[in-house]
Amino acid sequence: MAGKFEPKHEFKGEHGTREGEWKVPYEKPGPPKGEGYGMAAVTQALEGVEFPASKQALLDKVQGNEEVHWSKDKTINLRTIFNRMDRSEFESMAGVVHYVSEEAREEGLSGENR
Repeated sequence: MAGKFEPKHEFKGEHGTREGEWKVPYEKPGPPKGEGYGMAAVTQALEGVEFPASKQALLDKVQGNEEVHWSKDKTINLRTIFNRMDRSEFESMAGVVHYVSEEAREEGLSGENR
């Protein structure tokens, strides 16, 4: 049986917790707060786009921020993906994310093979 979790003393009562409570630092894997990988990174890069959105609107939005982290160690170039697409318009963010996910899968970046 695992022992009872005992947080480190130096975190007691910090960051506005009440005296006597334990505050444990966030130690989960993943990107820093405010950043994302994969679909979250695509969504963040396109934040503010109004749908339905044209291919040109997507290209305009990612200008200067073309590279997004698909995983911790791999990036994808949204400009390249959008330039290759044969669609001229997307109805929703979900449609764009699905398209980018399919492209990433074809490039072998998703960990899944078709």
